[in-house]
Amino acid sequence: MAGVNQGYSLVDDGIAIGRVIDENGLVYDFVRTCYENGDTRKIAIFFCINLSFMFVEMVYGYMSNSLGLISDSFHMLFDCTALFIGLCASYIAKLPPNKHYTYGFGRVETLSGLFNGIFLVFIAFNVFCESIERIFEPQKIETDGLILVSIAGLGVNMIGLFFFHDHHDHGGHSHDHAHGEGGHSHHDHDNENMYGVFLHILADCLGSVGVIVSSMLVKYYGFYVADPICSFIISLMILASSIPFIQLTASTLMLKSSRAMTRKTGKIRNKLEQLNGVLACRQLSIWEITPKKAAVASVELIVREDAPRGKMSAQGSVVLPQMQIQSNQSSAVQASSLDY
Repeated sequence: MAGVNQGYSLVDDGIAIGRVIDENGLVYDFVRTCYENGDTRKIAIFFCINLSFMFVEMVYGYMSNSLGLISDSFHMLFDCTALFIGLCASYIAKLPPNKHYTYGFGRVETLSGLFNGIFLVFIAFNVFCESIERIFEPQKIETDGLILVSIAGLGVNMIGLFFFHDHHDHGGHSHDHAHGEGGHSHHDHDNENMYGVFLHILADCLGSVGVIVSSMLVKYYGFYVADPICSFIISLMILASSIPFIQLTASTLMLKSSRAMTRKTGKIRNKLEQLNGVLACRQLSIWEITPKKAAVASVELIVREDAPRGKMSAQGSVVLPQMQIQSNQSSAVQASSLDY
C-alpha cells in the first residue's frame, strides 16, 4: 500500500512539474519573457556568461590550489546573485496588474536597484576598510596566473558594459531634447534595475583593472602596497557612484517627481487654469508609477458658482491625458466652488 501511495505521489509530482513547464506555466512564461523583452534578455545572457566564468575560475582555482582564484570565484557568485535578483525583478515588473496590485509591479525594478546599490556600498565599505589595513601592513601576494585571470574577467565585464551601456548616467544630469509638447529625456534612469546592474558590472570592471595594475606593479617592481592603494581608490569610486543611486531609488519609492514631471506639473496647472469657468487649480498631486508608464494625478478645480461642476470635471479629465497623465477614476478631477 505504501508503494502504491508513493507511486501516486510520483505521478502527482510529474503532473505538477508538467503544469509548471507547459505554455501556461511559470517556467515557460519566465523563459518567454526573457527571450522577448530586450532588457530581461540582456540580463539573462550576461548572467549565463558570468555564471560560466565563475565555474571556470572555481574549478581552475581548486586544481591549481590558488586561493586568489577561489576567492574571486566566490566574489563572482555574489555578482551572479545580484544579476539573478535583477533578472527576477525585470520579469516580475512585466506581470500584468491584478486586484491586489492594481498599478502593476513596476516598482519591483526600483526595489531591485535599491538592493544592488546597498549591496555595492556594503562591498565597497569592506574593501575600503581592508585596503586601509593593508596600506599600513602590506602583504605578499602571488601574481602567477592572477594577471591572466584578471584579464579574462575584465573581458567578461566589458561584455556586460557593452550590454548595459545605454543605462548609464552622465553625472546625474538630465539632457532634454524637446520635440513638440512632450519632449523626451535622456540618461534620467528610466529603469533603476538596469542601472543597478550596470553599476555592479562597472564595479567589477574597475576591480579587474585594479588587480591587473597592482599585479603588474608587484610582479615587476615589488611594489606590494600597490594592491591596497588600487583597492582603496576603487572603493571610493564605487561609493561615489552608489550613494547617489541609492538616493535616487529611495526618492522614487518615496514618490518624488522626476525632473521632467516637475516641469510638466507647471504646464498642467496652466492648462487647467485656462479652462473657461476655472478660477484656480489647487491640490494638484501627480505621482509616477514607473518612468516608462503614464503618471496618475488628482486635482481640485475651483470653479465659478454658475459653472456646471460635472462638465468642468470632464474638461479637466480631457486635459490630463493630453499631458500623458492618467485620470482613471471619476473623482480624479474634482470641481468645487469657493466657500464664503
